[in-house]
Amino acid sequence: MWLKKLAPTHDPRVAVALGDAMTDGNSPGLEYLEAAILIEEVYVPRDWPGRANVLLDAAFKWWDQNKVVLRCRANQLPR
Repeated sequence: MWLKKLAPTHDPRVAVALGDAMTDGNSPGLEYLEAAILIEEVYVPRDWPGRANVLLDAAFKWWDQNKVVLRCRANQLPR
């Protein structure tokens, strides 16, 4: 997945692409899991209160709470 190389940049466009891949229901199983893992590893802060002991639970919670802001930030960047 090419987003794996871009995720460490913390670019909001990458976060949006990962969040969409994680939640759109059209991504193959492996891509869906990879996207959720990358969000949790790269974007969810270690001290974020939504982090849990359940694998990938934090990724979904974080995405739900941040997707609107990330989409706005991503739309402000050049395409």
